Amino acid sequence: MNMTYTEGVRYFYAYVDDKPVGFVFFDPIYKNNEVVSYVPNISRSSVEFNQGLFYTIMSHAMDIFQAEGIKQLDLGFIPASMAKDDEEQESLWVKKALRLCYEHAGFIYSFKGIEFTKSRFRGQVDRTYICHKRSIPAFDFFGMFKILNVV
Repeated sequence: MNMTYTEGVRYFYAYVDDKPVGFVFFDPIYKNNEVVSYVPNISRSSVEFNQGLFYTIMSHAMDIFQAEGIKQLDLGFIPASMAKDDEEQESLWVKKALRLCYEHAGFIYSFKGIEFTKSRFRGQVDRTYICHKRSIPAFDFFGMFKILNVV
């Protein structure tokens, strides 16, 4: 892969008989100019290889990170995954739109697949909030779908 910015990126590959069958690239997370965690940025595996390779590579990487003193791994966001309860300050329109995407737009992006994969690690789930100026951020949603090459 041709990536322009790779400072601190860690690469983990899986091979079978000297043939690459998968990889996971991890971006560093810094605090006070020190790497305190990593987040998997991109992962791919050969269609010819059995499912589950991602978990094997992740487990190996976590062992190495732990041996290096990294105390936690950040699995990143789970796009369109919404908490079941609604909070007073949250936009109900936005939550409904994201829940609709999560439930019915799997053909665009594997929302449920990403959440299932990350749930297998039994990590801590933190709520993330997004602020926007409009009550219905239509342009933001349009931008998201443009990035996903839907529109």
